[in-house]
Amino acid sequence: MNYPSSTRRSTIGITLFLLFMVLGLPSCIKENSFENATGAAPGGSSSFTLVPSGANCSDATIVGVLEEGLDVTANVKMTLTVNVTKAGSWTYSTASVNGIVFAGAGDFANTGNQELVLLAVGKPAKQGNYIAKLNIGGIVCNVPFSVAAPGSGGGGSNEEFYYKATIGGVNYFEEVTLTNDYEAGSGNGGLDEVVVGASISYANPPLPKGKTEMYISKGIMRGFLSATNDQFKAFFTPGDYPFASEDFRAKEGVAIYWTDPNGETWSTRDGRVDQSGSTFKIISTVESPDALGRYYLTVKMQFNCKLYNENTGAMKELKNGEMSGSFGKF
Repeated sequence: MNYPSSTRRSTIGITLFLLFMVLGLPSCIKENSFENATGAAPGGSSSFTLVPSGANCSDATIVGVLEEGLDVTANVKMTLTVNVTKAGSWTYSTASVNGIVFAGAGDFANTGNQELVLLAVGKPAKQGNYIAKLNIGGIVCNVPFSVAAPGSGGGGSNEEFYYKATIGGVNYFEEVTLTNDYEAGSGNGGLDEVVVGASISYANPPLPKGKTEMYISKGIMRGFLSATNDQFKAFFTPGDYPFASEDFRAKEGVAIYWTDPNGETWSTRDGRVDQSGSTFKIISTVESPDALGRYYLTVKMQFNCKLYNENTGAMKELKNGEMSGSFGKF
């Protein structure tokens, strides 16, 4: 499937020395493991609490590669949603687990659900699976993470734009880098009533055999031609959204399209579709204008659904889906 696109690529760079200074962290982190420790209380003038789901932080994700014996790069980070009850500055640091600390600092301009980002610092002592425990606002929850074997190159993504999902029992993952010919595409369908889309797609069609793509659209946004940036951003407010029907006007919502390794297209938008029990949630929305000043949003989404083959009607279950994509107002 060819998706309308406007290529956007970026990298994240943060000086860890400044982070240490802001948080008052030591410059040398011990490699002891304290799996039961929860770190210091949050600092700063703001007030916020975790948004847990059982024992786990419901939407927490760790992006980046952790490998035994190697210093952590600046691109390894934990992202999660917190409920801010008082705006202001914040600092937070987990306890050291297997030589790794997740720490960050920033400002919350608004109350309500907000994204909190913690950078990993240190050097993993041993490969294996570990748990970082967070304790914020009297709520405790766990964020699991893995450390790869030495020399393995690890796994996961250091990039801003990606998708990952288990589809039909098989794990799939694609990310946008400067060298792999994938792009974060953005496209709109319609004139003043539009369906807005974002894709992790191959930049030079046709899609090579064995590669995959994902495209997510949301509609209908009305008054698009006169919409302000704030109104466009409000269309992607974090929260739960329904799946659209085959005709967006009959039932508005979101639609997911996936191109499999054989080049066949599967989607949630089909007249035969049963999406009972499916879920779709926008986790975070961040303003990301490009170098020309065009207005884009980087939106992180999580979802579980049923995908239907657009030719045969066969169904595959999609589980633990996540995509960070770029939606543009242009």
